[in-house]
Amino acid sequence: MAEIYNSQIENRDSGKPLADKPLSNYNAVLQDDENYQQSEKREASRQFWCSRLPQQPRPVSLSRSRAPVEQWPLHLSALINAQAFTQLKNFGQALACNWTDVITGAVAALVYRYTAADDILLGMPIMGRIGTPALRVPAMVMNIAPLRIKTKNLLTLQDWTRQVAAEQTICRPHQRYRYEHLRRDLNAIGGDKRLYGPVVNIMPFDRQLRFGDTAVQVRNLSAGPVEDISFAFILQPDNSLRFDLEANPARYTLEQLSEFQKGFLDILENPAHPLEVTPEPFAWLSGEELPNSVPSVMELLRRQVHEQPEAIALVDG
Repeated sequence: MAEIYNSQIENRDSGKPLADKPLSNYNAVLQDDENYQQSEKREASRQFWCSRLPQQPRPVSLSRSRAPVEQWPLHLSALINAQAFTQLKNFGQALACNWTDVITGAVAALVYRYTAADDILLGMPIMGRIGTPALRVPAMVMNIAPLRIKTKNLLTLQDWTRQVAAEQTICRPHQRYRYEHLRRDLNAIGGDKRLYGPVVNIMPFDRQLRFGDTAVQVRNLSAGPVEDISFAFILQPDNSLRFDLEANPARYTLEQLSEFQKGFLDILENPAHPLEVTPEPFAWLSGEELPNSVPSVMELLRRQVHEQPEAIALVDG
């Protein structure tokens, strides 16, 4: 719309044609997808994912709740200013990594801080348009690819960033394989079965538009329901980075989102500090010994038999 509008404004007095970048044909998108679905590349990607991910994966989450998704997610935003974002990019370059790897590594580190998990599965939205006819066609081609991070020996943000970059390099050629197909392949359908835990959605492109001389600020009103929790990062025209947290309100509170936001920003501000597991989520594992030992099921059954020997033991139906 902006291209067409600006073309009309700029060329209304010259008689020149409108913008010469028409939308592509939707049929080309369908044909391209059909070609991929019948290709050896798709089968190679299916085998890759099935060998790399566990059957019936049980991804860790920042919440212990398994409550179903609700219509409207909780939302909390912060801004990483241009100076801090430049430092973040320089940090990645010093490691021969992309700044997106730094962001993803920090999210994975945050998940580890609250779960101490040996294995973390993140969901990574993939645009799926570059190099295909969908680049200039309004179509729903986005995919979500899993990113598996083994956490052993990862101490600082440098370690997490390098691990993410290495895993992305291996997985990138296979990220077109549809996540709904992969869920079936891994028997991750039904109930509360999931393919990944927290989602990391990075939009590393300047979405600044203009209509004539008028600048436009693009705001995402809704990305739809959130099953668990989503970390979104959107590049801004002034070279800052907006950080949006969205979460299922049946699993999280705003207070928790605020805690996660602060924890994530702390990881970015102190990249050389060894990561420490937060003790509070594991408080339920500690405590004083119970004053009376808890009897086993067999012990309770023996007591019942002794106290009521004539009672019915089992009812079928």
